[in-house]
Amino acid sequence: MAAVAITLASSAARTSSGAGTAQDVTNAGACVRLTLSVTANDNTPGNPNNPPRASLDVAIETSFDGSTDWREIFVYDPQRGPKRFAPGATVRSERRVFVGADRFVRARWTIDGANPSVTFSVAGEAI
Repeated sequence: MAAVAITLASSAARTSSGAGTAQDVTNAGACVRLTLSVTANDNTPGNPNNPPRASLDVAIETSFDGSTDWREIFVYDPQRGPKRFAPGATVRSERRVFVGADRFVRARWTIDGANPSVTFSVAGEAI
């Protein structure tokens, strides 16, 4: 099977937690190679006692039908066990390979902090 390009979260400034649109990877395999690109972290102080620091945690989920029973898929690190994209909102690009995908995949993110705004994208290919 040929690799299929997928975008699970297009580049945008986000201020709250959410999930991307489910992508059908039927015509590819059960493996997705994805890059998380964090291009900006523009959060501003909300409370002088709390530093202006946003947090970002991105998980990749899969489902057989694309609407129910979403479960997280992980990268397996033989030394540290299952893991996902590294948490944090620092500007960076991080590539991971996730195995065990069902028919649909999506990105789910959690953003936290005082007045956070984090610009990021998740894209790659299903193989």
